[in-house]
Amino acid sequence: MSDDLTPAAPPPPGPTQPIPAPQVKQRRMWRTWQLVVSSVVALFIGVAAGGAGSASDEEKQDSTETSSSDSTEDATATTEDETTTTEEATTTRPEPTTTTKPPREPTPQDFTIELLVIESQCFDSAGANVTIEPSVKYDGPAIPGEWVLSYEIQGGENVERFSIEGDGGDISFDQQLISTASCDDVLTAVPVQLIVR
Repeated sequence: MSDDLTPAAPPPPGPTQPIPAPQVKQRRMWRTWQLVVSSVVALFIGVAAGGAGSASDEEKQDSTETSSSDSTEDATATTEDETTTTEEATTTRPEPTTTTKPPREPTPQDFTIELLVIESQCFDSAGANVTIEPSVKYDGPAIPGEWVLSYEIQGGENVERFSIEGDGGDISFDQQLISTASCDDVLTAVPVQLIVR
């Protein structure tokens, strides 16, 4: 009877007997990784939804609520079973608008007028008569249709106003006879007004 009362000692584990790995620890580790991954995904969704700078306040609030509920659902799904599901939050950004400036209007300052001396008669102390012709250069936007440029000739006895007419690339003008107080006076042309018809 004494043999029946003493419990038998379990055999010591040997090299032939493998020790089973605890299944509980691996399962907890897997769930921890699922929580980490779902949190990172939720963070990215939240950043993407919050980064839409052109969304209205309501859209931003809706996106934030969606990302919060997504992360809550992800955490719940992770704890209930071992699969993780995520829903992508979609935000619509309005198309960028480009404003096209209307073309700049031509101005008299776009014209440069050089006066070419065709003929000059000097009368010593009585001054001179100078026949001039304008040479026009234009550096501005295209002028549609006909136009008239008024200009003043300065440096003579009087300031006089003349005009040059144009249509596209064609220009018409008249030679002008200007009287000066002396033979050494220098004549200059100043564009004053532009009328586009």
